[in-house]
Amino acid sequence: MTDVTKDLLEALKAAQAYVCGPTAWTQEQEDTLVEAMQAAITAAEAQRQTDYSSTVDRAWARFCGAFGDGPDAPYPGMIAAFETHYGQSFRDKEWRTEAACWAAAWSKATARAEAALAEPQPDADGWIPWEGGECPVLNMSRVDVVHRNGDIFLDRFAGYAQAKTWTHDDHPRDIIAYRVVEAQP
Repeated sequence: MTDVTKDLLEALKAAQAYVCGPTAWTQEQEDTLVEAMQAAITAAEAQRQTDYSSTVDRAWARFCGAFGDGPDAPYPGMIAAFETHYGQSFRDKEWRTEAACWAAAWSKATARAEAALAEPQPDADGWIPWEGGECPVLNMSRVDVVHRNGDIFLDRFAGYAQAKTWTHDDHPRDIIAYRVVEAQP
């Protein structure tokens, strides 16, 4: 049991004796009791603040450790990049806000980079295979398209005439490949 807990327990026992006891207390005894209770409460509150702070510090240390720079880290290179950019330790608790923002931005950037890598890549002639869905370019972009039936249409505005069937309905005019001639500015 900690000293703070002992002091608080003693103050509570004294208060119980005061309230439930058979004898009357002097004003001096009451004042001493009130002072002891106030001191015990103040110490307990201070201890609680310290406990909270140490809990946050431990959680922050676990968070930082989880994002280490090892080969299995979820965001490899993030801590090193942060420390290079800010000239500050990622684990420094005075920099928690910046580190948390950095981690969020790193996560978003990593997700975008992974999504870009997952996109179909053009072949040697620049054709990008298309599996169907929303038009991958802006409507006023100029594209070449290949339809399911083998027809090729060159230099068309995406979203118009022969270059508008981006969704797949098992139709001969479904677009199965495209290449960008000029992106919409």
